[in-house]
Amino acid sequence: MSALVIGLASTAPAYSLAVVIGSIVAEVGPQAPAVLLASFVPMFLIAAAYYFMNRADPDCGTTFTWVTSALGPWAGWVAGWAICVTGILVIPSLAEIAAIYTYVLFGLDGLFESTVAVIALTVGYIVAATASA
Repeated sequence: MSALVIGLASTAPAYSLAVVIGSIVAEVGPQAPAVLLASFVPMFLIAAAYYFMNRADPDCGTTFTWVTSALGPWAGWVAGWAICVTGILVIPSLAEIAAIYTYVLFGLDGLFESTVAVIALTVGYIVAATASA
């Protein structure tokens, strides 16, 4: 149940969906499309809100900017760092999922089960993403 909640509420829906799709189908069976639709609606509304807020203020998606405006510079600074730390903690887990699914996609079951191989590809994905940024 917690994997489903994380999957529906995450800011990285594609990875979350890849991780929890099996759990969704196992838990709700034929109602899985309804669950996916229910998770799409809030994400769509949030995206629409950001679209319209960005038209009014280009910095509206920046946590630091909005929290600073509402609660002051100290709270904005803490919120900005919280987003940064969250990214540092989440990106390795997302890269690990990508590595595992890469091995599964290519049928490399021996590498899929190897911790060293998964970590190596995970680091490779992080390095590639960092280099491209």
